[in-house]
Amino acid sequence: MTTVKSVQEEILKPLQRHKQLTVKEAEEISLGLIDTLCDSYCQDEATLQYLSMFFTPQLYQDLLDERNLNKWCGYPMCSRSPERIRDPFEVDDNTKRFLWENNPYAYLSIYCSKFHFRCSQFYQVQLSDESLFARTGIHLICLLYTSPSPRDMRR
Repeated sequence: MTTVKSVQEEILKPLQRHKQLTVKEAEEISLGLIDTLCDSYCQDEATLQYLSMFFTPQLYQDLLDERNLNKWCGYPMCSRSPERIRDPFEVDDNTKRFLWENNPYAYLSIYCSKFHFRCSQFYQVQLSDESLFARTGIHLICLLYTSPSPRDMRR
């Protein structure tokens, strides 16, 4: 299960030297997020919202593909498998595109339900197209979201 704290400690902590990411460091973050989420899922909405700062629509699509290969629902908060498991290598790209465009239930080969398909689409539409290395300071832990302590929640 992926949390904000685990992302900060495992992926972002080594990159705290400076405010602007290099292309290589941005790729390390991207690959770390995909590696973490292709075999796991987000603990809560706050984690998914936090991760939106690092995703681009293309990176999110790569995550969907990786989760599909691992037979997980494409929505990062879900731990179930897709409704219809299909081998992604059994058909060529043209056939796959034709089936996706002409089959009203094609989303079930990637998602467990129509609700998660729509949630995932809504999430992806809101992601920034700006490259991760062009976003200044988003990887710095001290400036970003940290989980509230139990003491703060009592107030």
